[in-house]
Amino acid sequence: MRVSGLLLGLIISLLPLTAAAERGVILTPTPKNSDLCFRTALNYPGPLPPVLEMPLDYAEMYVSQEADYLDRYAAFMNVLVARALVSDEMRGRLKQEMLTIARTKPMKWPDKDNPQHHFEFITLMPYVVGYAHHKNSFTADERAEVEGWISSRLRLIGNSLLAKKANSRVYHLGSIIAAYGYATQDPKLTRKAFNVYKTAIRYLRKDGSLREDSERGGSALSYTSASIGNLVTLADMLQSSGVDAYSYSHNGKSIHDAVSFLIAASNDPSLIYGYATQNAKQRNLAIPGYSPDNFDMTWKENDMFAWAHLYMARFPDHRNTAALLKMSKFLRGDHIGYVNFPAGHSRCFLGR
Repeated sequence: MRVSGLLLGLIISLLPLTAAAERGVILTPTPKNSDLCFRTALNYPGPLPPVLEMPLDYAEMYVSQEADYLDRYAAFMNVLVARALVSDEMRGRLKQEMLTIARTKPMKWPDKDNPQHHFEFITLMPYVVGYAHHKNSFTADERAEVEGWISSRLRLIGNSLLAKKANSRVYHLGSIIAAYGYATQDPKLTRKAFNVYKTAIRYLRKDGSLREDSERGGSALSYTSASIGNLVTLADMLQSSGVDAYSYSHNGKSIHDAVSFLIAASNDPSLIYGYATQNAKQRNLAIPGYSPDNFDMTWKENDMFAWAHLYMARFPDHRNTAALLKMSKFLRGDHIGYVNFPAGHSRCFLGR
């Protein structure tokens, strides 16, 4: 009997979790070592700003005072979410912070035609993850307030970004949708998030490279890692809703091929050089100071690479895991990092 792709996706989404669920994941963590969850400093920079207003120039945006503030706030929330797993005091503080945000409604967009998605996402992601962890500690009225806030942000973002299909921000948004789908037990949101993941895999080139993000000039490797990190985060979250996204493949390609390409291109940048130079628009969106002749490699030794902990825990015997460890002292060491990326405090969630 032939099964349509839509029906197959629905069947997959209803399957029980495999043995992977026995280890910690982002939405259903197992923080066995509370020291890991407390190891990163908790620094409160202040409340979210009333207006999400950033310089529109790409080069200026990411070095602005506004960006620095929101970056530090995202780190604060990610650390607070981790600590709340192992501390009643921190759980209370997280709940109060979330309710304050839901009631004050900060982060208004001054210009809907120039949305600052990155900063929206890094602050919204830990908020939704925190709610997924502790939904039962909120009263019915409080849940309505929190869900009202999250829903209002998703409506504000809209679906136009998802229509772009293939870039790191789409995958980041997919992770937020997956987290909210799990928190609300909404299968429509879960399927929507899974569709984001499947589209990303379908858009892989034959060599495993990711379209668009591999074209970001001197940031091509950095953005490739960020994209894979968002997809790994998305797959990790979908596990908690019963979806084994990691097993999804298209034309023989899967997330493993994307990871393999990242490893190979990091060792031999000529593999990504052609992509990094072929699209002038994307090339000009590189992080200032880097070029295809001088790729940014800093991501290998800081928390931007923390997604690899989730991947390696899921696939300890895969050849990619040994290669990832070989290429990064950060991964081989006992580091936590500055946890403000989509994977959040991955080692706390994993309990290792």
